[in-house]
Order: sequence, then C-alpha cells, then structure tokens
Amino acid sequence: MEKIIISTPIELSNLIEDSLRKILLHTDIHKEGHSDLPELLNILQASEYLSLAKQTLYGFTSKGVIPHLKRGKKLYFKNLN
Repeated sequence: MEKIIISTPIELSNLIEDSLRKILLHTDIHKEGHSDLPELLNILQASEYLSLAKQTLYGFTSKGVIPHLKRGKKLYFKNLN
C-alpha cells in the first residue's frame, strides 16, 4: 500500500472531497440491498448508508463538499438510483 503524505489542510480536504465524490458516483444502492431507500435520505439514513458519522456529513454540507437539500432546519440527501 502506498503512503500518502498530506502537506496542507486544503490538500487533505481536497482528497476527502474527491474520495467522497467517487464513492457517491460509483455506489450502486440496488447491488447492496438498499433498493428500499426513499428518494430523499435524512441525515441518519445517509450517515448509515455511507458509514460516516453525522458530524462528518454536517461538516461536508457546510463546506459544500456533498450535495444536499435543506428544508427548514433539516438536511436531506438525494438517492441517485
């Protein structure tokens, strides 16, 4: 396995953003048995599906890293399948 050296917080942020985008674009919900997911996922559903902490998702949304919808005070994530 290669060692990755990150020299700045911006480079680390970019690496996380790129990795998350790749995961979201290449994940097949139906293949993983999640075909019963609703069209919009709430923060708990999205965090469980992506195996990320809710705080991590909140951080990604506040930085504009991950696409989301905000209705009132609640965040939703579009199910792309």
